[in-house]
Amino acid sequence: MREYGQDGDSLVPQTLGGSTDIGNVSYVLPTMHVLFSISAQNKYFPHEVRFAAVAGTNEALKQAVTTGKGHAFLCWDCLSDDRFFADVKGNFEQKIAEAEAA
Repeated sequence: MREYGQDGDSLVPQTLGGSTDIGNVSYVLPTMHVLFSISAQNKYFPHEVRFAAVAGTNEALKQAVTTGKGHAFLCWDCLSDDRFFADVKGNFEQKIAEAEAA
């Protein structure tokens, strides 16, 4: 995402709560559920009426396309770079082992 002028580590200063539709899949294979901002000025969250108004803007579309590109490149890296995927899988397996040991 840095290639698109975004630093994901600094965009969300804390962990946000909420539910996903991922379920137990994340215990079986590496999974990510990404949140991204659709407006620099308005920090509204999904399921708010104000969010719906901002979601239809050109700024929101640009953010969605940029985030989609980032996801596509990440998927490409996983599919085309065996070492990268092995690192992802190894990190996942380590985190699962740590969680099970806790």
